[in-house]
Amino acid sequence: MALKLVAYRLKNDASYPVRYGSLIAALDKLTQTKWSEETSLVLLLFNGTAEALHAHLLANSRLYRNSDDMLVVMDITVNEKETLGLKKAGLLDAVLGFAQTPKASRQSAVVAALLSRGSNTLGSR
Repeated sequence: MALKLVAYRLKNDASYPVRYGSLIAALDKLTQTKWSEETSLVLLLFNGTAEALHAHLLANSRLYRNSDDMLVVMDITVNEKETLGLKKAGLLDAVLGFAQTPKASRQSAVVAALLSRGSNTLGSR
């Protein structure tokens, strides 16, 4: 399992309590082993990618892509992040050194690396 960081900022409007509660409930579905001080930061162990955790939170909460809410999910150990609603995403990339490689290129690089190891790597157990 890898340590994940989830940071968020929810717009404070009439639906804030519902959106906040749904986000925490979505995190609780994954694990009770997390650190959160009722702020906008949660650290948790999650056996999946930052992308999978981000997708889970969007699917199981009332956060929406076309809103003023912001969400950042990071896996610092493998330098992955997924975001929602950031206004300074490029700055996050620059400061923390996240690669700005499109996902398709990252996936192609992984496949190329596996293929370069030889045919015994693929399909063997």
